[in-house]
Amino acid sequence: MQNYGKWLGASAIVVTSLVGVTGCADRNKNGQPESVATTDEIANSTEGAASGVAGAVDNSVDAAANKMSGAGAAISNSVSGASTAVGGALNTGKIKSAILANPSLNSTKNEIDVTSKGNQVMLNGMVQNEAQKKLAGSIAQKNAGGSYKVMNNLKVTGGAANKM
Repeated sequence: MQNYGKWLGASAIVVTSLVGVTGCADRNKNGQPESVATTDEIANSTEGAASGVAGAVDNSVDAAANKMSGAGAAISNSVSGASTAVGGALNTGKIKSAILANPSLNSTKNEIDVTSKGNQVMLNGMVQNEAQKKLAGSIAQKNAGGSYKVMNNLKVTGGAANKM
């Protein structure tokens, strides 16, 4: 709607200019026409009107480009947020798989839950001994990647320390 108003304003400038110059010229600026406008006077007035229209069009194009740029940034931020969420889910699956693949941790006596939020990976649950807790943390860090921080919240339920 704003652009429509700008176009109407620009059109009014052009029409007013053309009507003024195609009639009679007020060469001494006293409000009274002295004679019919010359071709040069019409050309100069038309150039000024065209320049005004071009300026209005440039402003409209700039405003539209700025709005599109803002929309692009919003889309980029949304995609980035979705990408981070997907990346966290992929890391969680990779870490869970690596822990289950380790024979020292893959036991019915251990309950290890892996979750991620932002750039953190959390290990929660229970393991039988401190060595298993450290091993699970090490596997999680190795598979999470350098940009993730592992929070090892595993509880040791007891039992003799197994050498691994």
